[in-house]
Amino acid sequence: MKQYGGILIAFGAIVALGAGAVALFTKQYYIALAVLGTGLLWLGIMALLLYRISKKQQAKMDRVFRENDSAVSLLAGNISIPCAIVDLAGRITWRNNAFASLFDGQDVHDVVPEFDGKNPIRTLQIELNGSNFQVMNMLVKREKEKKLVLQYWLDRTEAAHYQRLYTEQRPYVAMILVDNYEELLSDTQIHSTAVLAEVERLIADLSKRLGGLYRRYDNGRFILVLEAKQMQQLEQEKFTLLEQAHRIDTGSSSTVSLSMGCGIAPRLSQSEQDARRALELALGRGGDQVVVKDGTDYRFFGGKR
Repeated sequence: MKQYGGILIAFGAIVALGAGAVALFTKQYYIALAVLGTGLLWLGIMALLLYRISKKQQAKMDRVFRENDSAVSLLAGNISIPCAIVDLAGRITWRNNAFASLFDGQDVHDVVPEFDGKNPIRTLQIELNGSNFQVMNMLVKREKEKKLVLQYWLDRTEAAHYQRLYTEQRPYVAMILVDNYEELLSDTQIHSTAVLAEVERLIADLSKRLGGLYRRYDNGRFILVLEAKQMQQLEQEKFTLLEQAHRIDTGSSSTVSLSMGCGIAPRLSQSEQDARRALELALGRGGDQVVVKDGTDYRFFGGKR
């Protein structure tokens, strides 16, 4: 509209000036003044008309923006995702209802201690009131004013729950060997069948207690499949199975000795391979011990004999 108005004003001005110039050169001074006055009146009317149209358009646009601001404010205030506006010092200047239900303090450091004004857009993980949140930060730049951070919390409680289940229930493999199996068989004073049956009973009891699965796959050799949290429990207990085997009554001076290799890897097949390598290492170190292979790391237990 402004473009067309400018064209009309320019056209009116050109016509008025042209007519005035013609009248002036022909020495029709009264006509020239009349034309000039008419042109000026035309320009004034057009300018006033454009001003009123511009004011109406501005008022309309202001109303649209106010309505949008109200809608955005209402949406942000009632959205289920906790949102807050924080300055670089961590002071909360605005929060929506979902955020207020979680935290009504003034300093975001009280719930997000790792928030850093020097690196405000870093994603953070927090736990609050039994829920896990991923804290997202977006820098808001404003001309001639302090920078602010729009912070919104994504609820990751369910995802964290399933991640924890995956981590705790991932299957690991342990391979157990009776070190002195041949010695026990060759000792005529030992009822080897009963002794080896007692060894298997200890392994079966361990598997049952931890909710694992075991199988004897060769003479004096067993494989045990456990969940990750159960393997952690065994490590915390320092693999008491070895000491329990020492206490088996053989009826002679011989003592039952076990070696165990445990594999901890993302895939079951890799866990089994790592368990074999760990068992070989345990035997190479003299047996009567447990070696846990966790990626490239090794942990050792037992080996007292």
